Amino acid sequence: MCGRHNSKTYFQPFLEAILSIGPAILIASLLLAMTLYSLTAFANPLTPLDMGREFSKAEPPCPYLMGLLDVSASDEQYREVYDFWDRMVAKKVIGGILKNSRPYSRGEVATALVDLDKKVSSGNITLSRIDQKRLAYLMRIFAFGSDETATVDLPDGQYHDDEYLLITQGESYRFGLSMEAGETIVNRKQSNTTRSEVASKSEANGRSGSSQQTGYVTLLRPTVTGQVKDNFAFYSDLKFYYLSGATFPDIPKTEAKVGQAGLDATTAALAISYAKFKLPWFELLLGKENLSWGPGRHGALLISDNSLPMNMVKLTAWYKQVKFQAFTSILGSGTCLPPCSGRQVGKKYMSGHRLEFNLWDKVSLGLCENVVYANRFETIYTNPFQIYAVTEIPSKIVEGESVSSPDNVLVSGDLDIFPLKNLEFYGELLLDDFYPNYGLRSPFNWGSKWGILLGFYYVNPFSIPDTDLRVEYTFINQYTYTHEPMDTTYTHYDAVIGHHIGADADDLFFDVRHWFTDKLRIAIGYELERHGEGEVNKPHPKDAPRDDEWEFLSGVTESTNSLSLGVFYAVVGRYFANVKYTVSWVKNVSNKLNENNTRHQFILNGSYRF
Repeated sequence: MCGRHNSKTYFQPFLEAILSIGPAILIASLLLAMTLYSLTAFANPLTPLDMGREFSKAEPPCPYLMGLLDVSASDEQYREVYDFWDRMVAKKVIGGILKNSRPYSRGEVATALVDLDKKVSSGNITLSRIDQKRLAYLMRIFAFGSDETATVDLPDGQYHDDEYLLITQGESYRFGLSMEAGETIVNRKQSNTTRSEVASKSEANGRSGSSQQTGYVTLLRPTVTGQVKDNFAFYSDLKFYYLSGATFPDIPKTEAKVGQAGLDATTAALAISYAKFKLPWFELLLGKENLSWGPGRHGALLISDNSLPMNMVKLTAWYKQVKFQAFTSILGSGTCLPPCSGRQVGKKYMSGHRLEFNLWDKVSLGLCENVVYANRFETIYTNPFQIYAVTEIPSKIVEGESVSSPDNVLVSGDLDIFPLKNLEFYGELLLDDFYPNYGLRSPFNWGSKWGILLGFYYVNPFSIPDTDLRVEYTFINQYTYTHEPMDTTYTHYDAVIGHHIGADADDLFFDVRHWFTDKLRIAIGYELERHGEGEVNKPHPKDAPRDDEWEFLSGVTESTNSLSLGVFYAVVGRYFANVKYTVSWVKNVSNKLNENNTRHQFILNGSYRF
């Protein structure tokens, strides 16, 4: 049990930590103010024609201010945007949307909202009262600056800069500073029960018992954004965390944690920042960002937001119903290769590209390819149109490497089908490697590394209004994401770049959500997650037979059944509050036979943007 949380002793070291970096913050603020002023001075006004033009399907420009900036899919304050988007696409009230390459830009969101608003105003479609209010508020945030007028009255009758603490703008520019503060309280309780026939009574008693931990995470988050005309934007987001009490490796996700001597606390930070340019044929992003490709909403096989943001150069282009993305990024690696023998990991890179297109209004398709390479930079992989699998094969022949390849190439395809209104079926297939030499047994050979994700999404199930039902199943076989040499294992720092369950695992996920108002919803979930003894840092043994086959959930299988109940209240871009309780029953903890436990987790978190 942890001690009582005393607010005075809790906030005092936090203030001391802030004061210790106060001069740096002051200098940074002055430099920032000078930068904003300089950018303002160089901005030229837009012509009325520029301000009034609409988006075209072939090329989505940004008449809406800040339209170039991305809407973070991992930001709790903006999660409602993606939930609403998925719901409207499944209801088939928004057509021709390429929704499985995330994050979306604010301009993309504004385009869809304006199109939806036109349909509502013309009477072509009817939304529930709650969905109308959700549309109205999102129009207020994202579609300001368009020539269209929302059919639903805005909350205050006009647009307000709810997202920003300070803002300066003219006809051709807009710069804003927002400040967010938040708090997260996590309580975890674990009760161990060991029923091992081989363990002695004293050993069993030693493994039994219960433990409880409580951790506190305070967030201070200044964000600076800006856009000049419709062809340049920047985003700088610093999440500064102060952690006290128990610390958990997964809450929050951070790039660096530093213990504060004498304060019995830890400070941490996570920064996302980029510059974005709109060029005649495509958009170019330089900086640090998260990507998520595929239709899965509980995870994605090839690339997801499971890992930390990556420093990258990213190209995005549209043409009618086709969207193309390509990037090259720098990956983070650990200090040494597991098992840590002292050999340092060299520099690590990843390049990838994705083509997404609508076959017709009921089917969309995505094709992706990523390659991880290390210890040298390959310019050939920076070619957005280069097929990596083809590029890699000749290099292996020339260099005489017939057994293993130096680079780790993964390919995936995803399919989204909308057979009926309110119903969506989707799937993703990942091929990490494939050995075709064993006939019908080829998919079961150890060298055939693959995963599959299947799901469906049902809006207003059984005619229950303002309700969503999602079911998703994922399986990833034993050696997927692993690689020899291990320098090119499919990870960014210690996290798998693909699905969060990792290798040698499967997951069944149910999620039911109901909106009571446009701001308040409840979520009930069930999940079964199972793990074999394999993992991303355990490649196939070098001395094993070449015709060896992978094992389904190998060895002793750890299985976790979880039930969750959550209540979420949010105003997009302004504040949110979330309460979630989860109870989990774990069998064979850490793949140890008959070692079981019950876990309870309570999370209370929220944030407010001033």
